[in-house]
Amino acid sequence: MRSAGNVGIGSTSQSESYKLFVRGPSVGTAAGVLKLGTTGVAQGERSSMSLYSTFQGTGDNTPRRTADIIAGFSTLSWGTEYLSLNVGNNGALNDGQAVVTSEKVRIQGTGNVGIGTTTPATKLEVAGTGDVEIGIRSTDAGGRLWTIQSSGNAFGSPGTLQMVDRTAGASRLSIDPTGNVGIGTATPATRLHVVSPAVKTTGGDTRAFAILSDDPIGAVGSPNNPFGLDIRLIGAAALANRAVFVQSTDFNTADGGNILLQPQGGNVGIGTTTPTTKLEVAGTVKATAFVGDGSQLTGIATATPPPGMVLIPAGNFTMGNSIGDGDFSDATPISTTVSAFYMDVNEVSWSQWQSVYYWATNHGYGFVNAGAGKAANHPVQTLNWYDCVKWSNARSEQAGKTPVYYMDAALTVVYKTGEVTVYANWGAQGYRLPTEAEWEKAARGGLSGQRFPWGNVINQNLANYYGDTASYSYDLGPNGYNPIGNYPTTTPGTSQVGSFAANGYGLNDMAGNVDEWCWDWYPYPTFTPYAGGTDPHGPVGPLSYRVLRGGYWNAYAAVSRCAFRGYNAPNVASYSVGFRCVRGL
Repeated sequence: MRSAGNVGIGSTSQSESYKLFVRGPSVGTAAGVLKLGTTGVAQGERSSMSLYSTFQGTGDNTPRRTADIIAGFSTLSWGTEYLSLNVGNNGALNDGQAVVTSEKVRIQGTGNVGIGTTTPATKLEVAGTGDVEIGIRSTDAGGRLWTIQSSGNAFGSPGTLQMVDRTAGASRLSIDPTGNVGIGTATPATRLHVVSPAVKTTGGDTRAFAILSDDPIGAVGSPNNPFGLDIRLIGAAALANRAVFVQSTDFNTADGGNILLQPQGGNVGIGTTTPTTKLEVAGTVKATAFVGDGSQLTGIATATPPPGMVLIPAGNFTMGNSIGDGDFSDATPISTTVSAFYMDVNEVSWSQWQSVYYWATNHGYGFVNAGAGKAANHPVQTLNWYDCVKWSNARSEQAGKTPVYYMDAALTVVYKTGEVTVYANWGAQGYRLPTEAEWEKAARGGLSGQRFPWGNVINQNLANYYGDTASYSYDLGPNGYNPIGNYPTTTPGTSQVGSFAANGYGLNDMAGNVDEWCWDWYPYPTFTPYAGGTDPHGPVGPLSYRVLRGGYWNAYAAVSRCAFRGYNAPNVASYSVGFRCVRGL
């Protein structure tokens, strides 16, 4: 150690002008290691030093500087943090490597790090000529080595930046001089070129770019390659902070994918680059089904309902006692959705019943009850549930439609005789009884939160029922039987079908006149409310009772409410009960 305070290890030369001069292969406590911040070195006493070695030099004794160590002890935890460098001894010490072993290397404060330069101007500056490469090694996945490479002028234009899997020798990310980005390819041909079977992208203020795929399922842009996509965003200035999101959930087909455009300001064109509406399709639209009531659609040809029927549109409604009447508990309000269907405008009349009944009895059908009617245009009554189901099948066959009801679960034996377990083919287009949900959806006529098909009060100008104004505040009477039924002069007190104004769907007598059989079992004795959901078919049977809906000529106003649920044994016939049919689309 010289008087000037220089320390030499392996050297006694007085000409050495370095704070620490090491000559030889051994540095510190282990070969090639120098430790700072150990016991005996006061914190803050050393700010910088250089490590030199002449080990395996070029034949002379010229010191070779292999590292500058900038300590700055005030930023290190005293006695616990240290910097460890292992200097490579490959015969060219100026090109030695600094290798971190088991210790941590930390550079704190505002310092910059330079590799290949002693004057770094950024947090990390790599100086080199030609290609520059930064290696990143992972100890998992077989110790794969990833490198970030730049060809050309050290990451500058017109170089190419790539992230390469050195183990596999494949490029995974590249940016070429023109600004194209490649993922999985070193030669991107478009602004974004992805060599992968799946593409997910979110975009901001980008006018147009293409996503191409070299996946083996098909050539780029071919029908077998759903990922040959062109995405064009028009009006770049308006797209800031907005997103176009394209996603596919299937690597082999486009099925199941979703396209979301946000926010709601843009138009979508299919087959056109200048859409003028939210969705403009230049061509033919084909789908298995369209969902919605179609209330705001225009210019769409619709199927003509069968004679005597109207279309009840698909949609969601609140089924049950949404008005809050406290005199029944089996109609808790619940959200229910039904598919579109056709329904008879009127209850089946006595003459209509007979026209099918006599055809049916000559084609293998057998009925327990022949039915009755006060006149040809009055509703048929005195029929049990089984009679109505068999008649619906006969009506289907007479009209050339596939029957709905069968005697076996395999749906092979058409139900024509007896009172047996009945199975329904819900996909058949024949006539059938409405489900309870379908009946209530139709009865409400498009209204919600009302007691009756037209509103919250009832009078005998609106329906054929028995008035009792003292018992029901919403009954405006008059009291007693409705004169339109001429009871008791003529029995029963039914009125002609269609004697009162239709509801919003064009249906008559959805309140009063005769009760109407529905398909569903009634949950007696639990009195369980509706299950709701989509196209419900009622509880699983067999149970003891089937549902009746709508009220009748000698019942109080309460029974005529849309939400009121009546019931009776399916083998019982009454002069106050009839029915009407529905059909699927």
